[in-house]
Amino acid sequence: MKRRLAICVLAALWLGGAQVYGEEYVEDSRTVIYRQVEGASRIPEELSVDGGETYRLEEREIFDERWEDGFSFPVIFRNYGADVYYLNGTAVKGGEEPFQEECGDLLLGAIGQSRENYLVEGVAWDGESYVDESGVPCRRALAVGKKRVWSERTVYWGRRLAQEEPETEAQVIVLGSPMEDIFLPAEAAGEEGEKLALLVRAAVAVLSLGILLLLAAGAVCWVRERKREKEERRGREA
Repeated sequence: MKRRLAICVLAALWLGGAQVYGEEYVEDSRTVIYRQVEGASRIPEELSVDGGETYRLEEREIFDERWEDGFSFPVIFRNYGADVYYLNGTAVKGGEEPFQEECGDLLLGAIGQSRENYLVEGVAWDGESYVDESGVPCRRALAVGKKRVWSERTVYWGRRLAQEEPETEAQVIVLGSPMEDIFLPAEAAGEEGEKLALLVRAAVAVLSLGILLLLAAGAVCWVRERKREKEERRGREA
């Protein structure tokens, strides 16, 4: 009798536990609308929600796509005043004016973007020249143009506690994407010129040293020859 009672108690406890813990979570989704999305923006692949759960991105839908003004990023000219700059591996002629729109694709390539999402319409100086912490003369310019922007409706899937109410209101997040400075080095051309100048100076120095050695050797030979002639003349006179 006691054994049967103990079995019944254990069974009741087990069933009660299954009711509490067996169906604790249910599938759930969260909708997030991202505004001002552009080419350099990054849509998160995961979404953290209250309770510590992580939802995974499963659905994406683009809408309200358009081109608009307001695209800009700074360009720093190092060794300001150089004749040649290197832009994304390509030599570009320098001068008093910064690069114009024909260099737009090269500038976009330097920031890892393309004409599919951005358009550079011009580049203008943004302030006077200055000297950086390394003592290098620099000048800041600003590339301006248009960018393709859109909104994106996303759905993240995960799980929530069964007793919690589902979230039905969409979350709205404004993205955008600030651009980093682009540094355009002129040192590449300068270093080659300096190396060439050093080689030329070294060749001139070696050549000059060789000439000096030849002249010195000639002078020594001339002195020895004159000394030998004097000794022979004295011998004959004696």
